[in-house]
Amino acid sequence: MRTGHRTRTAAPGSRLQAGPARSPRRATGPTTWTLTIGDVCGKGPEAAALTGLVRHTARAAGRWDSDPRTVLQAVNTAIIADRPARPFCTAAYAELDLATSPVRLRLALGGHPHPLLRRADGTIVRLGRAGTFLGILDNPPLHTTEDELHPGDLILLFTDGVTERRSGTTMLGEQGVRDLLGHAPHASAAETVAALEEHIIAYSPTPPGDDIAILAVRLT
Repeated sequence: MRTGHRTRTAAPGSRLQAGPARSPRRATGPTTWTLTIGDVCGKGPEAAALTGLVRHTARAAGRWDSDPRTVLQAVNTAIIADRPARPFCTAAYAELDLATSPVRLRLALGGHPHPLLRRADGTIVRLGRAGTFLGILDNPPLHTTEDELHPGDLILLFTDGVTERRSGTTMLGEQGVRDLLGHAPHASAAETVAALEEHIIAYSPTPPGDDIAILAVRLT
């Protein structure tokens, strides 16, 4: 399994206030990996504190119950309990079980953009079921989905700073990410992330107005 990831902060003075809550990948057992990516509301010390809360809660919850939905519910509960003002975040939490054949992917989304799966044959699939932002509702609708992964498949996770990158009034959108994945169906995880970052920067002459985080994992 090969991974690649990038983060890029917004241009100084940006009116958009979001910061990726990043804890990209972690081995939780001999054959199990978790992938986490998120975006917190706010900036400065408050956003940094929320990022830390999300990261550490997800890690701790995942040790007790590996169901992605349960992990995100724990994150949601921690945000509400810790922050009276109830700031919110988005998050995607995935678990890869490498002991199964094919590899089992379990995924839950809390208001986060859908990850994309590029199959070894070049087919691109949208993953996950939409869920609610974390930190707003006591019991948000969250769902765990399951998919099978095969050698050569690549998973791409990203924040909305990618899809909402603008050129004039036109956003890059999910379709723009799909197009880039389709142009290089056999690229490695690192190559895919580098190409997407380059494409995002070139999409507009102005610096990005939102923080960007990208994470890719490819089965070998």
